[in-house]
Amino acid sequence: MQVSVPDKNVGYILSRGLLDKKSGALFRDNKKLAIILSTIEDGQKKGETVSEIINQIDRKLAPNSPSAKQKDKLDFISKLLRQCVDSQVGLTILTALCRDVAPLCNAAVEKIPSKEFLREARKIAEDDLKKYGDAAIETIISNWDDFTYTSCLTKENDIGRDLMVQLSADLEKYTNSISSEVIDHLISGSLQEFERRAGQKRKGRAGDDLQQSVEVIMNHLGVNLDPIPQHLTGILEADHVIKDNRHMCIVSCKRTGRERVKQVSVELQELQRHRIRKIIWFFTDFDQSENRIEDLGVRGSIFYLPDSSHDYKRFSTNRITSPYIFPISQIRLSLPKLLRGEI
Repeated sequence: MQVSVPDKNVGYILSRGLLDKKSGALFRDNKKLAIILSTIEDGQKKGETVSEIINQIDRKLAPNSPSAKQKDKLDFISKLLRQCVDSQVGLTILTALCRDVAPLCNAAVEKIPSKEFLREARKIAEDDLKKYGDAAIETIISNWDDFTYTSCLTKENDIGRDLMVQLSADLEKYTNSISSEVIDHLISGSLQEFERRAGQKRKGRAGDDLQQSVEVIMNHLGVNLDPIPQHLTGILEADHVIKDNRHMCIVSCKRTGRERVKQVSVELQELQRHRIRKIIWFFTDFDQSENRIEDLGVRGSIFYLPDSSHDYKRFSTNRITSPYIFPISQIRLSLPKLLRGEI
C-alpha cells in the first residue's frame, strides 16, 4: 500500500529519501541532481506528462549494465519519486529541491567546522597544562569537550540562520507555482536536515576531541605513544598504544558506552598472548554500569575518571568496581605501574 503524501510534506519526504543510503545519498550528488533537473526541463519543453518525465528520470539515472546494488538504489529512487511526485506541484517541488534546496543545504553543511575549534581547544589545553601542571589534568577532557561543543553549536546556528535567509530568497521565484505553505515547509524541512547532518558531524568531532585531549595529557606526562600494531586491529580497538619494553597498554577513547565496545568479548588470555598489560579507557560521558565495569575489568580493563565526578566517587568506593577505577589526577603515578604490570 502506497501512502499519499500531502504537497506541503513532499519536499521533506523527498529530501529524507534522497539522503538515505538506499538512494546512494543522491541529495548530495550534484551531478545526479543536475541530471534530474535537466530531464524535468527537457520534458516540460516537450509537453510530457509528469509520469513520462519520471520515467525519463529513471532511464537517465540508470547506468549501463547496473549491478544488483545499483538496481536496488534505482528501484528505491523510482518508488520514492512516484510516491511524492504525481502532479505539477510535486514536479515543481522536485525542481526546487534539485536547483536550490539541495545545493544550498550541501554548501551549508560544508561550512560546518571540523578541525578549526579542535586546534584551538588543543592550544588551550596545552597552555593550561604548562600553567597549572598536573592540577589541570582532571578537567582537560571536560573543558575541551565543552569548548568545542559550544563553539561548534554557535557556528552551526549562524550557518543555519544564513541558510534560512538564502532559502527564503531563492524560493520566492516559486510563489506562482506552489503555495506559501509548501515553501514554508521546504524551508523548515531543510533546516531539520541541516541540523541532523550537523549532529552527525558533531559526533565525529567529539571522538576526535577525546582522542586528542588524551594525547595532550600523555604528551604532558612524557609518555611516548607508539603506532598501533596491525595485529591488534583484528581483535581490539585502540586509539593509542603505550609500550614498555616488551609489553604494552592500549588506550581506548569513547564518547559514551553506547558505542560498540569490542573489548568486552576479549578474554584476559588473549591480551596476555599479545603482551597487552591493560586496556585503559577514557570517556567523554561515562555511562558504564557496575556489571559492565566488572565485565571489562576482569578482562584487563581499567577506567580513568575525574576525581570530583559523581561516577568516580560512586564506583571507587564500590568493592566490586573499585579495582578497575582510577583517579585521573593520579595518572602520573599509576600509569607507570600499569605499564610495568604492578597493578
